[in-house]
Amino acid sequence: DITAILAAGIKIQLGVEVGRDITVRELRAAYDAVVLAVGLQESKTLSVPGADHPGVLKALPFLQQANRGEKPAIGSRVLVVGGGDVAMDVARTAVRLGAGEVNVICLESREEMPAKTWEIEEALEEGVGLINGYGPQEVVVDDHQILGLRAQKVRHVFDASGRFNPVFEPDAVITQPCDTIILAIGQRPGREYIHDSGLAVDDRGFIVIDQEFLHTSVEGVFACGEIAEGPGLAIEAIASGHKAAVI
Repeated sequence: DITAILAAGIKIQLGVEVGRDITVRELRAAYDAVVLAVGLQESKTLSVPGADHPGVLKALPFLQQANRGEKPAIGSRVLVVGGGDVAMDVARTAVRLGAGEVNVICLESREEMPAKTWEIEEALEEGVGLINGYGPQEVVVDDHQILGLRAQKVRHVFDASGRFNPVFEPDAVITQPCDTIILAIGQRPGREYIHDSGLAVDDRGFIVIDQEFLHTSVEGVFACGEIAEGPGLAIEAIASGHKAAVI
């Protein structure tokens, strides 16, 4: 893909972080139009006791390391938190990196999991275990070592109107043994590029755009993909990019 882009005559400037090395305002001053297609580059975290332990990893940095050919530091018993496609990707990657036991734990039942059916089935074929219907409550740590994740049984994930609103069983708690926990519970926008940009963002950190023309609050600056539309399929982000190019 990169080779094809370069062959089309597009220039790529590497090693530049927008918001730190150059601002959106400076880019706009240098170009007729600026399109922000930065995606959701930060992994969400848990706000439970022990979640700040160094053995609790985030999905995106873990996958980035693996994709660069590096070997992230994981133990022999890995527990992935989350029920989406990224969680399946993380779990299968952990298996390929040599973890002896890899399990996925998520709030949803098997039927409610947001991951695609084939992603789940292929993860199971690679030896990944599934623990459905439990939500994280505490990372169990002793003498600076992770021993497991304490999780509570979920009565239901969604309320009567279909909104995400988990309710837990009061006394139904398990502790799943593990020595490494990888969080794959969703992504959120980064904040660096916002610095001195003048861009309007909503309360979730997504760039506010005109849905028809993808225009931001800054004249000549457009935004497309997940940073403006919210989480979705990769092909939807690609379609958004096509729309921005046509506009």
